[in-house]
Amino acid sequence: MLTDARLVRARASLEGLALGDAFGDRLFFDNYTFQRDAAEELFVDRRPPGGRWDYTDDTQIALSVVETLARQGRIDQDGLAHSFGARFERGRGYGPMYDLLPQLRAGVPWERTSRGLFGGQGSFGNGGPCASPRSAPTLSTTCRPSSSRLPWPPK
Repeated sequence: MLTDARLVRARASLEGLALGDAFGDRLFFDNYTFQRDAAEELFVDRRPPGGRWDYTDDTQIALSVVETLARQGRIDQDGLAHSFGARFERGRGYGPMYDLLPQLRAGVPWERTSRGLFGGQGSFGNGGPCASPRSAPTLSTTCRPSSSRLPWPPK
């Protein structure tokens, strides 16, 4: 199981992830197309995006990762898949996983439901920036805090 300190770090990481995720999501409109002009105007005026700030599937998946680590002290594939299905909420995104997650919620084994995705090869964490939101909460539970600090503000 996770120590209290590691769980506190994981939760803090999740808060940052959810805020950044919701902020970034507000810069996409019209079928998830990035609106460069609108974003630049917000940045120049130093205004936060308006409207409701909802987090996406990235945060929802990270919540499952931390939940599984907190409950089991490790990433257990069956437990993680169960949590993914239990936490699935339509409207958060998910890409190709959108059809798989309701099946997980219904109790279909992940090994069977995932075979048809990504040409039968698996997503390999979806790679790049899509996997990175899930990295911080995971690493915060496994790494020791460093005694060295980065200079702030950067020079």
